[in-house]
Amino acid sequence: MSESREGTLSTTAAKSPRSEPNHQWAKFYAQACTLLASTNDKFKQEEKNGEAKEKGRSADGSASGSSSDEEMTKLHQRIMITLDTITKLIFGLSATRKAQVVVHGGGAIELVVGLVRGSKVLEDTNSTALAKPIVLSSLKAIKTSVLRNPAARCRCRSAGVFSFLKDILDAILKGVDKEDKDAEDKMLVEQVFTALAAICLGDDLNALQASTQFKPLMEKTKSVYCHEGDDHESSLDQKLEYLEKLFITIDKEQSDLLSYLEKNNTKHEHGKSSYEIFTQNVNEAEVNIRSGYTSLQAGKYEQAEDQYSLSLKLITPYIDHTKLLDPLMIETRTKRGQCNYEMDKVENCLMDTMYLLEQERLGESAPMVSVNVLKLHSKVLMKVGRSDEAKETLGKLAILCPEDEEVVQMMQDLGLK
Repeated sequence: MSESREGTLSTTAAKSPRSEPNHQWAKFYAQACTLLASTNDKFKQEEKNGEAKEKGRSADGSASGSSSDEEMTKLHQRIMITLDTITKLIFGLSATRKAQVVVHGGGAIELVVGLVRGSKVLEDTNSTALAKPIVLSSLKAIKTSVLRNPAARCRCRSAGVFSFLKDILDAILKGVDKEDKDAEDKMLVEQVFTALAAICLGDDLNALQASTQFKPLMEKTKSVYCHEGDDHESSLDQKLEYLEKLFITIDKEQSDLLSYLEKNNTKHEHGKSSYEIFTQNVNEAEVNIRSGYTSLQAGKYEQAEDQYSLSLKLITPYIDHTKLLDPLMIETRTKRGQCNYEMDKVENCLMDTMYLLEQERLGESAPMVSVNVLKLHSKVLMKVGRSDEAKETLGKLAILCPEDEEVVQMMQDLGLK
């Protein structure tokens, strides 16, 4: 398996569609966010009511301690309908439209995870008749979102999808053995691994994270549900076998990184292992890159520069041990260089562009990535009066994008056309 660039260029891929998603999705998303907010408020009130129950009054002054079962059922019905609508609206969209949906507002995948966690059904999947249907609807929505959508697969990391899937498996597998297993639970377990396979497809960072987190749960699943020969379990066997082979491959390809993490696998703050710190750092770096892009677009260059610098700090310890983070490093330095250029911090800008251009650090990046770095490098060289070096860089751009208006203008400014 080659080192994937599809998923790790997530932040760039997520921002490439400039137009907004269609009006139907934007309107639906606003309504769904209102439901999410009201769900969170509902359960906060439930907690207050629980504390006040002993006094015979609810926290808001009304009689009785908690909401009625009927109210809770209606809320869960609305959540399930919303999750099913997400699947229906996203299904069949083009890759570009899917990317637009995923990055709209706070994100479609974040909305799915938020709705289910807000419903509290993961605390006990047998708590209500709709608990398991809600979980199933959420898994379908996530799977639909990530198929043919690199931007969505990337956002799964920072959206907390991996911990979400783990919590589902933990809730189902806790205390279960071959004798008391449930058919509906088996179906949910298979859907979890189906979603996980879709999330890892074409995204090596996801595959690496899944490899370090899901192996014990896969073994538990096999001991409970697999190898009994019926069609459903045979299908689950195949999914687990696929993931096992994928994890073996990614572990082999990333052996240098895994050895580095193992060597430094001392407990860090809050008892986290070096593997958990790596995952946390990558997730935080991607969040800061997205925030940095928002700041950059708003002209808040100093704030964006700080966000990109933090991203780079988070991933720097691992850069020499894996190529998986190269796309993040390239994007971070390119955008930080752009911020410094806008703030006339030309030496800082040159530091980033020269770092990227030296020793072929752009590697197998998409041609437009190289073009953007070369453009920025040309502009900053012209700004500091290093015309001969700028001409040399523009000569490369003339080959890569001879019709580019910005390149043509810079060449004219230097008397090359």
